[in-house]
Amino acid sequence: MGTRASNISLVAVALGQPQHEPKKKRVDEIIKEDRRVTLDAITTKLGIGHNAVQEIIGSLGYRKISPRWVPRLLTEDHKVQRKSRNASEISRQS
Repeated sequence: MGTRASNISLVAVALGQPQHEPKKKRVDEIIKEDRRVTLDAITTKLGIGHNAVQEIIGSLGYRKISPRWVPRLLTEDHKVQRKSRNASEISRQS
């Protein structure tokens, strides 16, 4: 029975399917719960290695800025907020 499970995971890897797909959602939830969470804390919670967590985080599109994880791309709401904030700054300076 254990051999069959091993063979299935090896087939999934050979076919190019993501190994960490089930953990991907959990990593995203952990980061969204606490943007200041460390890589060590995530690896401890999930019981997987640093490289695996870094790979998952990269595939989710996060990067570490200061002590917070932030999405690599801005959402439409963020773009609107940034644009209105910049416009108000410009009008204040004029």
